[in-house]
Order: sequence, then C-alpha cells, then structure tokens
Amino acid sequence: MQQRTICLADSHIPAEIFHAAGLATVRLTDLVDDAAAGPQYLPAQSCAFCRSAERTAGFLKDRVSGIVFASSCTAMEKLYEIFLRKSGLGFVAMVDLPKGRDAAAAAFYAQRLAALLSRLERHFGAAADAASLARAFKLNNGLRRALTERGAYASYLFKGRPLSLGNLEACIGEAELWWEPDCGLPRLMVVASRLQEDAVREAILEEGGNVVLFASDEGHSLNAVQVPQGGTHPLLDLAGAYLSGRDGARSICGLPEVSLFSRLIRERRVDAVVTLSYPFCARTGYDAAWVRRQRRELQVPVLDVQTDAVGSLSAGARSRIAALLEMAAHTKGTCR
Repeated sequence: MQQRTICLADSHIPAEIFHAAGLATVRLTDLVDDAAAGPQYLPAQSCAFCRSAERTAGFLKDRVSGIVFASSCTAMEKLYEIFLRKSGLGFVAMVDLPKGRDAAAAAFYAQRLAALLSRLERHFGAAADAASLARAFKLNNGLRRALTERGAYASYLFKGRPLSLGNLEACIGEAELWWEPDCGLPRLMVVASRLQEDAVREAILEEGGNVVLFASDEGHSLNAVQVPQGGTHPLLDLAGAYLSGRDGARSICGLPEVSLFSRLIRERRVDAVVTLSYPFCARTGYDAAWVRRQRRELQVPVLDVQTDAVGSLSAGARSRIAALLEMAAHTKGTCR
C-alpha cells in the first residue's frame, strides 16, 4: 500500500480533509481480518473489532503512514492509546466528537478538524486550501451518489484500496458501472456494525434475499454528507453536515429522524430491515433500539439479531433471517 496513506478508524472522520491535503485514506475495518484475537490490553468481553484491531498495530506501519481515531466510544479511545504505545506509526491522532447538533457543536467540531489539518501539515507538509476542500467535497459526494443510486457498497467495491483526489474520479466511474441485480427478490436494509457485513450479506443472498442498503456503509445515503458549496467556511460546512443528519445522512449523533429513514426505505423499495447488535457494542444496541421503536412508522418488518460472535452467523440467526425473507417474499408477492 502506498505511503502517505492515512488509516481512518471511524466512519465519523471526514475523508475529505485528508484528500484535500493530498493524502489517501483507507478504513481500518478493511485491514482487520482476524476476528478471534487474543488481546493484551482489552478484556475478552469488549468490542471484538477493537480486540482484533489491536493485533494489527504491530504491522500497520508497513501499510500506512498514520492513523486517526475518533472519540466515538470508550473502546475506540482505548484502541487509540494502544496504537500510540505499540504501532510505531509516526502519526497517531484522536479527533474529539461533539455530543450535540447545534451551531456551537458544529463550531467545536470544525475547530477539531482544523487542528487535525494543522497536525497533518506539520507532519506531512500536506496543506488543504478552500479550493482543494471544495474539490474533495464534490468528488466524495459524487462517489456516494453513484454508490447509492446503484445499490453498491463502498466496502465491497473498494475494500482496502486507498482513496484519494487522484483516483476518486476513476472510482466514481467504477461505481456507475455497478449493476444491482433485483430479480424480484425481497429487498433488505441492514443496520449493523461493519464487523459482520460480509457474513450478513452472504447469509441473506444464500437464503434468497437481496441486500440493497447497509446503514453502516459510508457510501450510502445514511452516511452521505452533502456539503454546500460556497458556504460560510469549508470546515464549518463540513462539520455541520456531519452533525445535522440532513438529507438522510447518518450523523455523529445517531440515526436520522424517522421521516428521513422512512423516505429512504421508500426510495430504495426496502421490504424489511435487519438490525444486528452485540452485547459488547453500545452503539449497535442504540441503533437497534431506535429502529425497533419506529416499526409502525417505517411500515416494514424489522428483525433484530443479537449475537456474541464475529464472523459467520449462527444457525439460529440464519434461520430467523430465512423466516423474515419468507414473510417479506409473501408480502411482496414473489415466488422464490
């Protein structure tokens, strides 16, 4: 993997600011394969992703030139400390996230992003001006739009590939060539951590369904960040977009308003929603609880799968998904 590549440990960190500074980005989830890690610093009952990521700290310096975390949960904050101690990377940073959505929170977050940009410039000689930020916003939004319109997955098409201003146009072209097979199968949305994206997708396809949307995938509408061009200040606009959750975006502060969530379900013709939660991850539990409370407004079946495992889904979970697909197929009027 090329140098001057920054590993992003959290989807709440805007890739735009790195691209504008002439750096490439890759997701930490794309570089962690071993889910059965024996952690040295994290207890066995803690986040399985963080326990697995701990083992990458020793060899990540051969693949990237830096890593950036966000204070999205206590496990991620601990992982930041671990990488500071054992990764050997010359650039390890933490971005403090605000807890609200108002103008003061946006200003605070913009200041944190500005401080991160200053560190990047000092360490890499990488500076981002208003013009490069505008180009980064435009290209990243173009990629998100192309992925969303075609039901593609950023984590599927570009897994492990560094994204930068230099190759985003080519990636947009790849996404625009993606064809979403429908074939009349039930269309499911998955709200889950990226810990089990591949396992959930495979299980749904094998049981006769079609995954049309991952709420956890940064390329989709739930995470699309439409930054206004020519606004007040580029970083303030970006911070506000990440906080607001407008236009269906999944903001730092959680899932969007139910009206936006419902609109997304209608636009993508979703027949059912699957939420996946883990006892070690509070965020997935919050998301699953929120979706369960909105069942009536969403007007589609909702299945909540709780699992301790990371990797392949259990037989019980697959059976429940199969039953959901059968119900959705009957409602949809399809014959599988």
